[in-house]
Parts: sequence; C-alpha cells; structure tokens
Amino acid sequence: MPHDITASLPANPFNAGSPVDPNDFVGRMLEIESFKQKLRQTETGSLASMAVAGEYGIGKTSFLHKCKIIAEEDNSLAIYFSLNELDELSRESLSKILIERLKEKVNEEVILQRISSTILQTLKKIKVKIGDSVELGISEDTEVSTNLHSALTIAWKALKDNKKAIVFFIDEARVLEKNRADLVLYLRAVLEQLQLDRVPVMIIPAGKLTISGPSGTGFSPLVRTFPPAILDNFTKNESEVFIKKKLDKIGFLISDEIINKVYNLTEGHPFVLSAYMATAYSKLKSDENTLKNEHFDAADIEFVKRVLSPFFSRFYDQAGKSSRKILVEVARKNGETTLSELSEIMKKEYSELSPYLAKLVQDGALIRVDRGKYKRFKEPFLMLTLTSLVMGTLNTLISLLIFFLMSAIGLMMLKPEMGTSPASIFAMALLGALWTIVFSFIGAGVIHLFVMMFKGTGSYVDTYKVFAYSFLPYYVIRVIPFVGWVSIIYTFFLMTFGLSEYHKLSTGKAVLAWLIPTLIYIVLIIVILFVFLAMAFGSATPLGLNALT
Repeated sequence: MPHDITASLPANPFNAGSPVDPNDFVGRMLEIESFKQKLRQTETGSLASMAVAGEYGIGKTSFLHKCKIIAEEDNSLAIYFSLNELDELSRESLSKILIERLKEKVNEEVILQRISSTILQTLKKIKVKIGDSVELGISEDTEVSTNLHSALTIAWKALKDNKKAIVFFIDEARVLEKNRADLVLYLRAVLEQLQLDRVPVMIIPAGKLTISGPSGTGFSPLVRTFPPAILDNFTKNESEVFIKKKLDKIGFLISDEIINKVYNLTEGHPFVLSAYMATAYSKLKSDENTLKNEHFDAADIEFVKRVLSPFFSRFYDQAGKSSRKILVEVARKNGETTLSELSEIMKKEYSELSPYLAKLVQDGALIRVDRGKYKRFKEPFLMLTLTSLVMGTLNTLISLLIFFLMSAIGLMMLKPEMGTSPASIFAMALLGALWTIVFSFIGAGVIHLFVMMFKGTGSYVDTYKVFAYSFLPYYVIRVIPFVGWVSIIYTFFLMTFGLSEYHKLSTGKAVLAWLIPTLIYIVLIIVILFVFLAMAFGSATPLGLNALT
C-alpha cells in the first residue's frame, strides 16, 4: 500500500455544503442584529417572528445555527429542526412536530440539568387536537388534551421561571407555502393568539421561500407574518475574514492577492467559495503551509467537473418551460438583458414574465442588477463551467472523428473489397468509436503504470483525468494555421503539471511518466505504418505486373 504523503496535513478546514461552526460565522451583521431585536420583542410578548430566505448554498442553515446559539446565550429555549424530508404537511402533523420537538428539547435540558424534570413531566401530558381530528402526542396520559395555541401556552407556564422565550428554527420550510400557504396562515393565527396572552413564542422558517406574491396581489402571506431576512453573497471583506479565519486555525497562509482572485471568481457565494477553497487545499503537499496560485490552477478542472457543473446545471434542469426560455434568451444576450427585451422577444406582457423572473432570481439562476434589468448568475465561473463542458464535448467529438477516419483507412487497406458502402462506413465508424474508448483507457493505464513505478500517489481515475484534459488543447488549437503545432507542447506541459499535482511527483518524474510511454507509442506507430506500407506495396506489385502481361 503506497504511503499517503498528505497524511500529515491538517484536516481540510473548508467543508462546503455543511453548516459553518457558529464560532467561525462571518458577516450577516444587519440580519443578526434584526434577529436580536425581534428576540427582545418576543421576550416582552410581542409578535416578532421572521423568515430567512435565500438561494441554495447561501448559508441559511449556518445563519439559523448562529441565531440558535444567540437565543440560548440569552436563556431562551431554542429548538432547531428541518422539514427537508417532508413533501406534504398538514396542520395536524405540523402541530405534532412542534410539540414533540419542544418535548425533546426540554428532555435535553433536563439531562444537562439546566431545568427540573418536573417540567418535562408536565409537557409529557400535553396532546394536540385540531378540530375533530385524532389526538396527536406520545403520552398515555390524557390529562391535558388541547390545540396548538393552548399546548404552547401550557408549555410556557411550565418554562417561564427558567426561560425567557421559546424559539422554533424551522429549516427547509418551503413546504409551509404549499396549499395556498394554509400552514403559514395557520401559524400566523396561532402566533396572534399567543401574543394576546403575552406568551413569548417565536417561529423562524428558512428556505427558498416565496417572499412576494404574484404581480398585482401585494405581499405574500409569509411576509405579512414573517418579515424576511434575505441572505446575499459575502462582501469582499467578509470573504477575506472567512478564508483567513479558517486558515488561521490550522496555521496556514494565503496572500491578499490570491484572496482577491478567489473573491472575483466566486463573487463571494458561500458555497462556491468554500468548495473552491476546499479543492485548492486538497492540492497542498505535506511540506506546504501556504495556498498559492499553482494550487488553485491544479484545482480548476476538478472543481468545475465535481462542483460547478452540478451546481449550475440544476438551474436549468429544474426550471419550467418558460423559465428555460428566459435563461436561453439571457444567454443569447451575452448574459444580460432587460424585462422589455424579454417581453419583445417572447411576445409576453411584463406581468406574465415577472413571476418567472422573480423565481429565477430567488433560485439564484439570475441576478437583478437594476429595475427591470437582469444578468446571468455568477458570470466568471458559469463561463468557466460552460467552456469546460463545451470543450470537453469538442474533445470527444474530434477524437471520435479522427479515430473513425483512422479505422476506415485501416480497414480499407486490410480489406479493400469492403469498398465504401453504407454498411462498411458504419462498421468502420463503430470500430473507430470502440477504439476511441479503448485507447483512452489504455493510454491512461500505461501512463499510470509508470506513475506507480515512480511511487506517485493518487488513483487511476486521477491519471485518466489528466490524460483526457491534457489532450484538449491539442484537438482544439492544432487546427489554427501556423500556431497549431504549439498545442502539442502545451499538452505535454499540462500532462507534466497534472501528473505532478495529482500524484505528488517531482517535475522530472512527471515528465518521464508520460515521455516513456509516448516514445513507446511512437515506435509502435512507426512499426505499424511500415507494416501497412509493406502490405500495400507487396500486393500492388504483383497486380501491376499481371496487368502489363
């Protein structure tokens, strides 16, 4: 088993897709202050709930966890849970979730000896009954059977000597907006009743929430009860603080110049920023403690393929027919357009397009830069992603074409009687396609053997990536007159750099890893060419003599 030279590196401090440790939380100062103010209002019995809205990866869950810590430090009972797995929800099931999560949190406080166990015994007696529906709860004791408003009131009476308020943090709460926002209106009614009784309960739903109603209908029911804190990208300063805070914990360095580059490319999007930093960090060698340009250059291909492609493709894949049409038109306008231009192109009124544009902005597919003006989301990285995907496709198509032709020529030399019938052309194309696939795996496999001989780390998959992407400029640039020959030099440069970074090889060993099999391949091609020529001339001479006689 090869020795993993990266074992001495500290664990990767960047973990994209996971909530940030509240101690590492950065930015959102206005939103945090808004939460603190509403928490103070709630503690006095006022109706002061709020919502947290934003696109995928913007940091909603991290924000909730930060607010939860703030509420706990202020001696409120903070209850966090997610509705991520629920596609359908009723008043009954929502009420059951709220009360059961409340009981679980109180039980946790009892275990930690923060409150008396008698409070938990009181809460265990509570069951919730909505209208004529079946009672909901987990207790056999039917002493207390009531509705959600009364259940929360009873719970508060048991807790008021120990806590300042009850705060529910509901993550992935988009399901609350289904069925014409019936659940939002239900929660609003419950909170209004609690306010009259001066029961300090706060509810904070978070998710890709609809924060405005259809054109002409005014605000959505959600906004009327839960004024939204809409999270946006990090500022340049926040991005710098976030990166340095993570690296300082493990004693690693990064220059301001590199941070500026990362910010300009990611535009401060928390998920994209974290993922880019995580990928670059994975390229460090065991004896390095500074992130440099070379690490980000080595990370680009992997980052685009593994992170950005699925991240951006979901905008288009999950969009409806009209939304897709809008995205296509924005792309045709070089990434930026206006509502009036879209209206003219798509032959639709402003009022028809506005809801679709609002949804695309909310999902993060577009950015609203001004009134009636929109641009494509995350332009630098989106272009990098699209370029990578397009070039990858070009690479495949050109490779297929070349090997189709090679196979066709080879077959006609070996079997001239096949001619150029459709069947023979199809057979040649099929063989060419198979040879393309086989050759790429064999070529990468042979190089990987030499990588292993030179004690390189990494897997065959890593070698295959380097092999495939290194030949990209060869197929694209070589068609340019006079400068096309440079493409093979650039290909060898990429091969050297890629093998060195992926397998932690010195430059000399990386060169030998691809140079030796390349020389062997050239020798084999020359031998095969001589064989073909010998066969061709060997068969042509007798035929020519026979013709003369």
